[in-house]
Amino acid sequence: MDKSTFGLVLEGGGAKGSYHLGAYKAMVEEGLIPSAVVGTSIGALNAALIAQGDWDVIYDLWNNMSLSKILDIDANQIKKLKKYNFSIDGFKYFAGYLHKSIEDGGLDTGRIRKLLEGMVNEEKLRKSKMDFGLVTISLSELKPYELFKKEIPKGKIIDYLMASSNFPIFKREIIDDKKFIDGGIFDNSPIQPLKSKGYKSLIVIRTHGLGINRHTSVKGLDVTWINPSDELGGTLDFSKETCQRNLNLGYYDAMKTFRHLYGKKYYFKPVNNELLLINQLLEMPPNVVKDLASMLGVSETYSHSRMILEGILPRIASLLNIPGSSPYEEIIEIACEEAAAKIGLDRFKIYTLDGMINELRAKHHFSQKTSISKWLNMPFGSEIFQAAFKNKLVEEVILKVIHLPENNSNALF
Repeated sequence: MDKSTFGLVLEGGGAKGSYHLGAYKAMVEEGLIPSAVVGTSIGALNAALIAQGDWDVIYDLWNNMSLSKILDIDANQIKKLKKYNFSIDGFKYFAGYLHKSIEDGGLDTGRIRKLLEGMVNEEKLRKSKMDFGLVTISLSELKPYELFKKEIPKGKIIDYLMASSNFPIFKREIIDDKKFIDGGIFDNSPIQPLKSKGYKSLIVIRTHGLGINRHTSVKGLDVTWINPSDELGGTLDFSKETCQRNLNLGYYDAMKTFRHLYGKKYYFKPVNNELLLINQLLEMPPNVVKDLASMLGVSETYSHSRMILEGILPRIASLLNIPGSSPYEEIIEIACEEAAAKIGLDRFKIYTLDGMINELRAKHHFSQKTSISKWLNMPFGSEIFQAAFKNKLVEEVILKVIHLPENNSNALF
């Protein structure tokens, strides 16, 4: 990717937009500053602050977010609702709130506008070297608008930001007697505006939010996609906990992309030396290999190396629902992820493979005794067997690996 001139695309998605700022923080740390940023809906709001040079301001807002900051709604009633703590008073509150919103033509967006007025500096945004664009739709004209800052009338930046993020349940945004609605109804992933500007290199930060992703051919473009590795929560889940989690997820998913990290749920630095890894695997003590082969139904007539490379590792991969042809490093890493998730090891951290194994050794709470030996004669390929004993098998296999003596020359890592 051309680091000197590239465009940034931010998808719409309501509260999922917190993910954008986590990813952008990683971009800044990696020295990736776009020449232009275009967003739809919440992506447009985030894009404006990024283009203005105040990404840290919107980052702090997301880090301390709550639904009551953007909508005139009782935070205590929201907390009760999330805990399924229903009451007659709560029911009356939400029924009245919904009734008033319907009468008013949608949810009031006054608090969103007030937030934007406190953060967006139109003069600073227009003077910024970074270009900025957004997408919205005029209901009055049945016409989409894809606008860059030079095309937005002076004094109207905040109005058009409100228009781009005018979620269908909100009160309609009116600009010059025209009614506007959320740009995600036309294009929730606005690649086309940057392509039309001639940008050949793009970073697209996805949220998979509600909306229509207009088909834009990326043939001939150098596109780096940053995709969430986990669910980002609901469109209107503006809770502090969810937004903080999304900030972390965005940061580490972006780092995974930029630094070519491995892992599904966790983040590993690559070993980049498969021969060394194979040699370490082959140094497993024969008694450990024999136990693993017995547990996994691998023929013990194989040689030591064949049992490990052609029998044990493919069987572990099958248990973990990954292709048996996966790199050995990936198989071991995903096995470690299973153990890490079981004991609640910090997900948001970049690990080395041996570093995670050492932490698993120090913190695991697994049972040390085998409880499935009497079932080992069942056919490994049986779906019933795998469904009933998969978790236990994975646990015991990992135990065999991580509890090899650390000071033994035969230790795995």
